[in-house]
Amino acid sequence: METPVGEVRGPIKSKFGYHIFIVTEEEAMGDLGVDGLSLPIGAGPGTL
Repeated sequence: METPVGEVRGPIKSKFGYHIFIVTEEEAMGDLGVDGLSLPIGAGPGTL
């Protein structure tokens, strides 16, 4: 689903309640390699 920049969308219901969204700027989405997939399983901030 595409939403024009600056247009409010929603409400969308989740288990946490209702949410509304507004797109503030468009940017290409891609894998930047910083999502932790390169780390060993269980490693990273907040792990014991």
